[in-house]
Amino acid sequence: MCDAYRAQRSNLDNGNHGPKGSARRERIEPAPIAFRADSAHPYDQRDLSFAPDARTISPWTLPGRLKGVPFIGSANQLTALAEHKRGEADLLRSDGTWFLAVTVDAPDAPVIEPDTRTGTPPPASPVGVLLRGMRGGGHTSDPTTR
Repeated sequence: MCDAYRAQRSNLDNGNHGPKGSARRERIEPAPIAFRADSAHPYDQRDLSFAPDARTISPWTLPGRLKGVPFIGSANQLTALAEHKRGEADLLRSDGTWFLAVTVDAPDAPVIEPDTRTGTPPPASPVGVLLRGMRGGGHTSDPTTR
């Protein structure tokens, strides 16, 4: 929040909102910084704590920390929150409902090599050669145009 006021003051001082006395500057200068109703607020590990067993979060807000805010999720989502390291979270509001979108650092799924191939076999030559010798992958079929 303080960065928003600092940025506004800097923009006003540098004349980015017009010279002193201009209509645009007179409209922007006295206006307080406000959040849009449909905007999201990002959180990280420093300002949002989880208690997955109790299904509560504690976010830092402008007045202070809110403790014991309940949250819900599917069984898979709650398991992922409990077992994996949490990254950034976004608190957002859509159609009057609050959502908490949390990223987790889950390990990559194991690669499964297929034992048979399905679909069409790969062609022996490029499927389509466009005008001027360009193939679909961006390579030229004419060695003199390199």
